Amino acid sequence: MQNRLSKILYYVSFIIGIALVLLIFAQVFSVSKYNNTPHVIKSTDLDDKMSVVISPRTGDSARWPKSNLGVEGGIFDATFHNGTTDIVNDWNLKIDIERDCYISQFWNGEVEIHQHVNDPEQEEIVQTINLAKYDVNELEVDYMIDGPDLMIPLKIGDYMIYHPSEDFNEIPLGASSDVTVGFIVYYKRYIEFRDYQIDYYYQKNIIQGPLFIVSCVLAFALLLSVGMNIATTYIYNRAEKEMELRKSGISCMMGLYAAIYIIDVKKNTLESVGENENLIDRPKSASAEEQLDYIFKTEPEDQYKASLANLSKLDFLKNEIKDKGSIVAEFKSINHGWFRIRFLSMDKAGHSVSRILMTVHDIDDERQKLDKAKEHAQNIESEIRQKNEIMEGVFKEAKTPVKTILSLNEQIMQKTENDEIKSLSQEIKRIGDGFMALMDDSLDYSQIESGKMQIEAKAYSFAEFSNDIKSSAESIITNKDIEFETDIAEGIPETLIGDSEKIKQVVLNLIKSNLNEINKGSITLRIYAGAKDETNVHMLFSVREKGNSNIIPDDEMDMFIARGIVSLMGSEIKTARIGEGCDYYFEIEQGLSK
Repeated sequence: MQNRLSKILYYVSFIIGIALVLLIFAQVFSVSKYNNTPHVIKSTDLDDKMSVVISPRTGDSARWPKSNLGVEGGIFDATFHNGTTDIVNDWNLKIDIERDCYISQFWNGEVEIHQHVNDPEQEEIVQTINLAKYDVNELEVDYMIDGPDLMIPLKIGDYMIYHPSEDFNEIPLGASSDVTVGFIVYYKRYIEFRDYQIDYYYQKNIIQGPLFIVSCVLAFALLLSVGMNIATTYIYNRAEKEMELRKSGISCMMGLYAAIYIIDVKKNTLESVGENENLIDRPKSASAEEQLDYIFKTEPEDQYKASLANLSKLDFLKNEIKDKGSIVAEFKSINHGWFRIRFLSMDKAGHSVSRILMTVHDIDDERQKLDKAKEHAQNIESEIRQKNEIMEGVFKEAKTPVKTILSLNEQIMQKTENDEIKSLSQEIKRIGDGFMALMDDSLDYSQIESGKMQIEAKAYSFAEFSNDIKSSAESIITNKDIEFETDIAEGIPETLIGDSEKIKQVVLNLIKSNLNEINKGSITLRIYAGAKDETNVHMLFSVREKGNSNIIPDDEMDMFIARGIVSLMGSEIKTARIGEGCDYYFEIEQGLSK
């Protein structure tokens, strides 16, 4: 008996394992890609979350003259604001010089000076200097010393890059925090710094984000299913061994052979080695085939004669023994109860069958014992089924705590007035729903790849279908700063024939795929009906997003499933770039209700 529950648990573990590996890979890939993606904020950018501002300090102490050089000095502050929830791991500030000046000080890190950038008569000089700790003898850039001050001339087109100091906690820059660095500049005419930028990288930990939380949930589910599988296999194997031992005990109680014959296939003769003459009647002077034919026509009860007919043909015996090694048949005799007939080759393995050993075993007592053993075995099998049902119940009940948690969480969301608790409850709901959706997607993914998914066409109300899609789409867009619009043509027949659930799944998958790519913008769902005849209507479904002009790759799970379902419907998802966004659409035929 095959352990059905064990197989179910194996496939569940396999699917969860694949989903877990994919999630871990996706987490590592996304975090690595996120951390290694360079970002730039310029002085002209307007961003609520990331910004950099260079402004002069005010007051008499922030500005002073150098009369001997005819210049005036001033302190400028550059403030870098990180308003995101991520850590900025590395950054540097590049300032382009728009008016001749001298750079004298820059604290606390090092400054990369670029001189003579646009001077065709001089070679560009580049040197990285700590202006608070420098050795004059090591300076390569043009400079002058005025009293205690180092003054490095910079002309229009030159630029400097400030590298922050880790010792002064300028890097890394924490989430929702600022860092300000100051520098001193001398100038003949008042100078403003308007052309500058910060290049930076984010730092996200591998254990951050919803994918990691879902991975932990999947890992727990995998351990649970594997543990249940081990327990189920142990129970099943123990019961199976018990049944095998009982069968072995019955085999050991077999009696002696009632008769033994040697059949010469080439000579067509049957010779008795030892038999009870009163047991089986046969025409001893006839050929082997004639004797066997007589035995199997006269000895068995009528219901066994048809199944034994071929055993009198030597060619059949020879071929079957060559392929199977032996032939065994049991029947109930008219006069003597139950017999077991066995045919074995007497030739060496690999040789053609020329002689056959035929044994006749009186198993009437054995059959009675076997019947009792079968009854006992059935009881054992019943016990195993009961244990399997218990394990199935345990498996089903394992899902109950998760459902209970989600239900209790829903009650918490409805009853609590604490904003922080509401926020945590919403996160729990989102992760739980995401886990269930991920399992559904994984099953759909597997069914599409194995070719098991089926399209089931039946009548449905288009009005209910379109309202259901709009409601579902709005629920998954709720927490996004994205406008959702619909453009549904009038005149579409009220009752259509097709797989409305699969079409809805495709549309929602296209919407979810686009939601993963954009943070702001809009998504428009369009449904049009084209030319139609008496039995079909041609329909166009389109999901158009504005906010990301990159085409979503086919290996993204939602997109893969959507394309697979549409392919089963005999169509394909097409893509077109529209301005700042993309349009994903497909055309299918739907039946008309008569």
